[in-house]
Amino acid sequence: MDKVGGQGLYQWYAFMVFNAHWFVLGWFLLGIGFYFEAKPFDCKAVGVDLDEAACQEFVCTLPEGDWKHFLPNPPNTMAYEWPEYWMVCSNEYIKSILQSLIALGSCIGFFIFPYYADNKGRKITMVVAWGFFTVGVVFTALANGPWMAGIGQFLMGFGGNAAITLDFSFINEQCSGKARQYFSIGVQMFFAISECLVGYVLYWMQNWRYTVYIMLGATVLVNISHYFLIETPKYMMSKDLPKTVELFNRIAKINRRPEVTYDEVLEVYEKE
Repeated sequence: MDKVGGQGLYQWYAFMVFNAHWFVLGWFLLGIGFYFEAKPFDCKAVGVDLDEAACQEFVCTLPEGDWKHFLPNPPNTMAYEWPEYWMVCSNEYIKSILQSLIALGSCIGFFIFPYYADNKGRKITMVVAWGFFTVGVVFTALANGPWMAGIGQFLMGFGGNAAITLDFSFINEQCSGKARQYFSIGVQMFFAISECLVGYVLYWMQNWRYTVYIMLGATVLVNISHYFLIETPKYMMSKDLPKTVELFNRIAKINRRPEVTYDEVLEVYEKE
């Protein structure tokens, strides 16, 4: 990697893509604690003089169709506009299940995507994993019931965790020198920044769906950015040497470094 550049412009581009992975995933991992948060029922709005806790208990004894009368701006339906109220009263456990589904998806993806990456390639696995994550974000953004939200959370964990794990494969196999350490730490800093911001932003915006729509836009942009990532030459070296030379020289061209020859790559391959 040193000859074609292991700390050049291409590596910095890839680093920014990986930062986006960690920032977006960090947002959703912590954001689920704020999503589907129901506002308290307001009994005084309908002339019932009860404090917040007593009002909650009282409304929970009523049929679900009457709950909307105890909201500040009652909707026509309790479905798409107000999904938070799937998870109140006797259904509070649903939110805990949704939070755990991201972890479940991550665990299952951990056993599937590494095998795919070792046999099909790092880049195609990255594209597929982030594709699952994107579908999960879409399901969450459009959720009109617990099942749809649950599928979204599972798919986000299933693909998202695999994507950020693959980031380290790219960093280790396409970077050289101290760039590996700096980039490995850098992506985790973006994860921390995301987790620091999510609570403040969701508190300020009130409607959690708006933040999901914004992050969906960012997720789609990350999908597009994958087109410019290059498969790692280290993976390709054991599969196809002429293709490996082509990958090295694509990186060299971006980094404005001299190209490598087939004989040079063959020499490295024989040493390994």
